[in-house]
Amino acid sequence: MFRMITIIMVVTLLGICLIGCSRDFEKRIAAMSSSSPNMEYGNGVFYFCYVGDDFGARLSSFIEQHPNLEVSAMASDDTGPFGHTRGYFVIFKQKAQ
Repeated sequence: MFRMITIIMVVTLLGICLIGCSRDFEKRIAAMSSSSPNMEYGNGVFYFCYVGDDFGARLSSFIEQHPNLEVSAMASDDTGPFGHTRGYFVIFKQKAQ
């Protein structure tokens, strides 16, 4: 009985922590510029947060501001609650002349 109550409490606390983290994440996204990636890792690797239609507008604006770059690859970041997409890693390369 004690073991069952402990498991339920741990699962409940973990769920509360995950929900709290995702709310903080959304606040940070809202504070960021709509025309730039949220993080640059170097070597052409950028991270763009995904918030509905905002991702497309942000990516389009970035491409417009960097006409010398083209998208080489993209991968989704599905680490949000319940496997929801939080953003995309986008790899750019120099356009061939």
